[in-house]
Amino acid sequence: MNEESNKLIENILKEMIKEDLVRAIALKMNKELINMSLIGRGRDVRVASIIYLAYRKAKTPKSLSEIASMINIQAMINIQEKEIGRDFKKIVKELGMKYCKKDKASLFGKKCMIQPEPIDYLNNLSEKLKISDKIKAETIKILKKCRKFPELICRNPLSVTCASIYLACFLCNEKRTQRKLANAVGIDGQTLRNSYQMIVAKLDLKLKMSGRRK
Repeated sequence: MNEESNKLIENILKEMIKEDLVRAIALKMNKELINMSLIGRGRDVRVASIIYLAYRKAKTPKSLSEIASMINIQAMINIQEKEIGRDFKKIVKELGMKYCKKDKASLFGKKCMIQPEPIDYLNNLSEKLKISDKIKAETIKILKKCRKFPELICRNPLSVTCASIYLACFLCNEKRTQRKLANAVGIDGQTLRNSYQMIVAKLDLKLKMSGRRK
């Protein structure tokens, strides 16, 4: 990547990221990547990848679909999440980054990055889905129980959070459908169903869904 592309990406990052901390992390990272080649759709994918990683390092992770939708440039419309994810992994490898525990993660150090937990996505999803404090509190209880099971920890954290919100709604007699939740969050419906079924099985819950799953 040449200096001109690097500078253009820097200007886009300054414009797109509103949070001071996340913006500072993203700009520092962009400087470290000046000699790293672009892939796929090039500059636009790199912008998305840096923003995605910056939010994770700031310990306020966003999903790939959220990152893609927040970047208001025409070229991003057709960019696939897989392409952003591929460039993200390339950046992580280029910088020699490793996953580490939250209390050990450095915000500006390039060697450490947190592995997001499902609960890290809850505040963001709570606002997006406009769930009540009651549902949020119940979701927290469910997610804390999920921590005991490695199979759930290893699943897509966003899908586990969304499935836990759906379960909390059901337990609190609030009508929400899996389909609408999955579409709102930007994940595949089958992925949500699989996470939900695993949570119910692991927590040994006996539920009567009464056709409310669709």
